[in-house]
Order: sequence, then C-alpha cells, then structure tokens
Amino acid sequence: MVNIRMKFARRLKAVVSTCLIAGLTLFAGATTPAHAASQGGIGAQSQGTIFISMISAGLVRISKLNDINLGTWTGGDMTGTDTLCAFSSTWGYTLSASSQHGIGLGFRMTDGSGSFINYEVEWRDSFNRQFALQHGVNTPFLWGIAFSTTCNFVGTNARLNIRVPAANLAGKIAGTYTDTLTLVIAPQ
Repeated sequence: MVNIRMKFARRLKAVVSTCLIAGLTLFAGATTPAHAASQGGIGAQSQGTIFISMISAGLVRISKLNDINLGTWTGGDMTGTDTLCAFSSTWGYTLSASSQHGIGLGFRMTDGSGSFINYEVEWRDSFNRQFALQHGVNTPFLWGIAFSTTCNFVGTNARLNIRVPAANLAGKIAGTYTDTLTLVIAPQ
C-alpha cells in the first residue's frame, strides 16, 4: 500500500511538472508574436518577406530654464516663476526636484554662514495641474505635451513657482541667500 502511494505521488509529480513546463512554454510563446520570414520560390521573379521590429525608448528633455531672482524682501511672501519646456516622447513624465541645501523633504536657501531659509516649490504641467514638490521626492503622472523637444510649437508647457512665506523670513540674519535647484525628468 505504501509502495502504491509512493508510485502515485511520483507519477502525480511528473504530470504536474509536465503541465507546468507546457504552460510556461505556451505563456512564453503567447507574449512574443510569431513572425517568420517567407522565402521566395524559383522563377522569373522571386518574392520574400521579412518582419522588422524595434523598440523606441522614451526620451525627455527639460529646456528654456531661467534663474529666478526673488529680489529684496521688504515684507510679505516672496514669489518667483519660470515658464519652461518639459518634453516627453511618451507625453508623460516624472519629476524630481532637489535642493542643494535641502534637508528632509524641505527646500532651503543659505547665506553661507549657517543660516537657512525654507522655501516652497510648485510645478504646473501641460494641463496646468498644480503639484507641491518635496525635496528629493519623485512626482509621477505629469504631462509634457510639446510636439518638439524644445516646445517650438507651444512655446512653454510647464511652470515652476517658488514661494518663500513671510513667516520663514522674519527674524533671519540679513544677507544674500541662494540655492541651486536641480530638476530631473524621466519618461513615464
């Protein structure tokens, strides 16, 4: 009786293994379309066909960037804007913004002597959707409809807004505060 159970278990394992291999083979074959070149026959003319394929990788380009000078603070919030081109051959892209002096999720400017001022970054995509960005965090599902890598037909298709709330400026040491903001886009 034990011997019969062992034989049955081995036979069942072999059948399951065969079905699994057959299923994987069919699955692998189903994911790649079968194309075969057809060979020409002998005669006064001969015709053959071949299948040609390729993959076009998504490409992106960010351009028309301009430095933003917020001016001199005399009270109230400080704001600045730059309109630019965010091209994506897939029309969709992700964006990551990093502050040279950022910490945690925040963007910061420094006067070089250890004093910092936090600021906010906002992005608007081709559909004018607004996104509050965080330092070093990838923002997905943005639209970059441009029709050319330099937005020649649309001018610009994205907007970067910088805001320094007045509360972040009050009580800070006088001086010139700067930061370098790095923007990275990738196709999506």
